[in-house]
Amino acid sequence: FGVAHFHHMIENLRLGVPLSRALLVSCFQFAYTSVFGAFSAFLFLRTGHFLAPLTAHVFCNAMGVPSLAPLTLPDDNLRRTLQVAHGAGLLLFLLLCLPLTQPTFFSNDVYWD
Repeated sequence: FGVAHFHHMIENLRLGVPLSRALLVSCFQFAYTSVFGAFSAFLFLRTGHFLAPLTAHVFCNAMGVPSLAPLTLPDDNLRRTLQVAHGAGLLLFLLLCLPLTQPTFFSNDVYWD
């Protein structure tokens, strides 16, 4: 999945982006799309349906890469609130990932007993 997105480097070079910057951006994109590809495979294997990874892909394309810049805001209260929200979101994702993709919920007996 990550390699399938590496064509963006060529697009950037054609737009006049310096090689070092295009390579850096493409390597970063390769890294996070590879992780997403593994997550999509996980979703497909757990649910047995194409709709789960498709929905995740649409959501990620719509949202984009999360910006971490607001986590460094000078306003202590807002910064702390955003840090807690990010942490809680990550924790909930990790805690709920397996229970919400339980193969029995999706009548998936192809890959799991």
